[in-house]
Amino acid sequence: MNPTGEVRRALSPMERWYWVCDQLSALNVVARVRVLGPCATADLERAAATLVRRHPLLRVAVVADPEPRFVPAARPDVPVRVVAATRYDRWEHEVDEVELATPLDWRTGPLIRLVHIAHGGDSHDVVLTASHVIADGTTALALLRELVEQAVAPADAPPRAPLPPPEELLPARVNGLPRVAHLVALSLADRAAAAAARPRRLEPGTPVPPGRRRTRLLHRELDPATLTRLVDRCRAEGVTVHSALTAALALALAGEDAAGTPRAVTIGSPVDFRADLVPPVDPRDVGAYVATVPSHVRVEPDDLWATARGAQRDLRRRRRYHHHLALVSLLRFVSPRSVGGSARVVAMIDRSGPGNVCLSNVGRFDFPDRVGECALSGAQFVAGISVSGYFVAAVNTSHSALHWNFTHVAGAVDRRRAERLADRAVAALRSALPPPPGGARRRNERSTMANSGGRGAIVVTGASSGLGEATAVSLARAGFTVYAGVRADVDAARLAGAHQAIRPLVLDVTREDSVATAGARVRRETDGAGLVGLVNNAGTCVSAPLECVPLDELRAELEVNLVGMVAVTQEFLPLLRTRTRGAPAGPAGRIVNVGSGIGRVAAPFLGPYAASQFAKEGVSDSLRRELAPLSVSVSVLEPGAVMTPIWSKVADTARDVLDKAPAGVAVLYRSRFEEFVAANEERARRSRTRPETVAAAVVHAMTSRRPRTRYRVGPDSWAASVAARALPDRVLDSVIRRQFPAGEGR
Repeated sequence: MNPTGEVRRALSPMERWYWVCDQLSALNVVARVRVLGPCATADLERAAATLVRRHPLLRVAVVADPEPRFVPAARPDVPVRVVAATRYDRWEHEVDEVELATPLDWRTGPLIRLVHIAHGGDSHDVVLTASHVIADGTTALALLRELVEQAVAPADAPPRAPLPPPEELLPARVNGLPRVAHLVALSLADRAAAAAARPRRLEPGTPVPPGRRRTRLLHRELDPATLTRLVDRCRAEGVTVHSALTAALALALAGEDAAGTPRAVTIGSPVDFRADLVPPVDPRDVGAYVATVPSHVRVEPDDLWATARGAQRDLRRRRRYHHHLALVSLLRFVSPRSVGGSARVVAMIDRSGPGNVCLSNVGRFDFPDRVGECALSGAQFVAGISVSGYFVAAVNTSHSALHWNFTHVAGAVDRRRAERLADRAVAALRSALPPPPGGARRRNERSTMANSGGRGAIVVTGASSGLGEATAVSLARAGFTVYAGVRADVDAARLAGAHQAIRPLVLDVTREDSVATAGARVRRETDGAGLVGLVNNAGTCVSAPLECVPLDELRAELEVNLVGMVAVTQEFLPLLRTRTRGAPAGPAGRIVNVGSGIGRVAAPFLGPYAASQFAKEGVSDSLRRELAPLSVSVSVLEPGAVMTPIWSKVADTARDVLDKAPAGVAVLYRSRFEEFVAANEERARRSRTRPETVAAAVVHAMTSRRPRTRYRVGPDSWAASVAARALPDRVLDSVIRRQFPAGEGR
């Protein structure tokens, strides 16, 4: 170190080990938060410059000759990559595909970078990636919090003093020679105990060389209501949440053993040792201050709480004997000097390292719900693996939810196996939490709606498949509680497992009693909190020559697509006029009516559908103008061709209608009509517009401060709108005759 605040020193043994790992396979720590409000890229760049000025380790690079040393970075500017997103889970894609896979350039520095994911309007994801050489999960989250605070509400930030490496701050009793000898003996005794217990380790499905190991991400979370039940049950059982999560992971790993449940499994627990140092290190200081200790967890089949108590005893014993500090101290004897000398150590880690399966739990991290004009939600971190293990669960509790991000080494643990382990762990934990009785269930559900990212509840009709299902999932991931309207129990069961924030709602929009029952349930469970939004998505499509369409089919089409939309809107309007506490700034309630590009240009053989969509446009315009003084917004979403399950239904229904028509009439249309159906289906299949793209537009309408009156999604929707305005009817007719237009559906 030097008095100017620049860091010029050799890497410590622990830092050197992380640096070697990073060269074999990227070893990054990633933190993410969602920001609702004004947050420009320029604001993030300015805030990042403030962080660099404040924290000395954010201004370093590494030189490797003759030994790895920190030196000042030539240009300590933090790179900010900007991504324009159409999906609200795009942050998962960026972390999985880029941030976990791409090392930071330690030769030039700095060892940190940012991603600004812009969703349109005032919705953003901010992703911070740091090298594990200078950061752990706590560091990454603390830096992300400071970054967002500086970006939204700049304040004076005095520079922090450079700190010595962690090993120099260890208590003297740990680093002294007698203590080292004791710790070596303790380690040997632990090895003997492990040999007797014969704990199961996660064996790789396919051996992957160290230089080709690639960390992949699986995101899971527990909603606020489930988290509350977990904390309460842990208190009742006398265990920590960390122990319960460890037990769930152990039970998931034990379920991998085809020969039966093993007696014990090994789970690594990274222990934060900031408070054990002399002097203690502030969590806001940059650095990596975790040491992973192995816990040999005795598995009690079908008893998560007994397994958790055993895991807690084991981890407490290791902390009492300072096992974590011993590992940090002993690294000076085993940490390789370079990549060339690392093979033996990496082989040892593969064979018996503590991080084989690991639970990295930061615990409750205090991330604010609001900074200035911006609401914050979903703050969480993801841990890279490199060569330290094969399967890691990174956990933190922020914004009233427990974020549970699983990472795995591709190939060694294929995605299907990783998903199975993650889902088993979550299921083991959930199954140990009995559902709350009536009153408690209602309180928990109200708590969920009040605290799911602070965004409240939304009703989505027609959510059993296609656009409706994609919309329900995207809204749930965006932090809303979603009442997903379905007609069949099988769809309700499937949606309930898609996301913790989805509540299936039995709702047939054509039946007044069903609409009334659904409304009563939502009113009861929101308990005066109201709704943030309503998405009228339920719809059907009758395709046939108008001469052949039975009038009952025409009435049914209008009943679902038009009358049903109005009936649902009338039922839920009183709830939409009630502003939900903590809801996004803007209108008190928001209505999105999912229409179609066919509502602008009527296609041949889609007369009933066009009638309903043109009418939906007119009703939406009237409704928007009526509700504007009442602070309820109305938007129409006009998707173009989208390939969804409705297409197989449309084709089957269309041919059935033609088969029932008089033969003399059917023959006039059959050839052109079948060609139209085939061409339409092919256009939808080839369309680049996916259900998730349409769902992203709905999320924008529900989160933007000024939702648009119309959202046109897909190039053909835009083309239809332009053609309807610009071309005379005869010209448009001629164009349609020459080229069959694409139909679309939900």
